[in-house]
Amino acid sequence: MDLRRSHWRHTSLSAVPVTGVQTCALPIYCRCALRWAVRNAKQYNIDTDRIVLTGHSAGGHLSLITGMLPEGTGLDNNCDGTEKLKVAAIINWYGISDVTDLVQGRNHRNYAVMWMGSQPDPLTIAKRSVAAYLCSSRTAADP
Repeated sequence: MDLRRSHWRHTSLSAVPVTGVQTCALPIYCRCALRWAVRNAKQYNIDTDRIVLTGHSAGGHLSLITGMLPEGTGLDNNCDGTEKLKVAAIINWYGISDVTDLVQGRNHRNYAVMWMGSQPDPLTIAKRSVAAYLCSSRTAADP
């Protein structure tokens, strides 16, 4: 399908150079990109009631974080604007949702530990994954 001739508006973070960016900064960039799209919706003819995020693997994880985390998580404190973030749908192609389980759980995977790199407290970061906000027994303040 030729997106230029359709009713689709497409943007991608794949065009954004991320050389030298820490992995933990990527959710911030994604949240800021969504805020930018909402803020500039009129100029680019974007229907903000029909925004869909998608990604595979790490991109799926970033799509979940971008679209599902509530305000007040601190992941968009440095973004321009104050627009409310909302999406109509998220399509996650095999991206992880529970980082804690992969870093320190029954589904422990070495690649997840390596992905966290030399973060000072990887478990604290992992506990802020999407699963922590979706579990009714946990909240953003007490993952």
